[in-house]
Amino acid sequence: MEHSSRSEMSKKTVLIIAEGCAGCKEAEKDLKKQNADLEILDVTKSLKAARIVRDLGIVKVPTIVTIEKSEFGTELCTLDEKNKTVKCTKPLDDEDF
Repeated sequence: MEHSSRSEMSKKTVLIIAEGCAGCKEAEKDLKKQNADLEILDVTKSLKAARIVRDLGIVKVPTIVTIEKSEFGTELCTLDEKNKTVKCTKPLDDEDF
């Protein structure tokens, strides 16, 4: 049996938006061109989005977030407009992601 030295990891890109947000539709359109697997979550309608906002201390939308899962747990990270990591944290409720 062959064992890999690298752990299995999954990474998902999420765009956090809010109803009535002027820049959210434009951000969604631009990001969908770059990432077909993009998940869109409205903070006013999604408990998952509300938990991401709480855990990362997000204060504005739209915000790009990555959810990374590995054998060590889940990590949430915010990204800047150039897709560079700004801040990461472990979620309070790991099973939700």
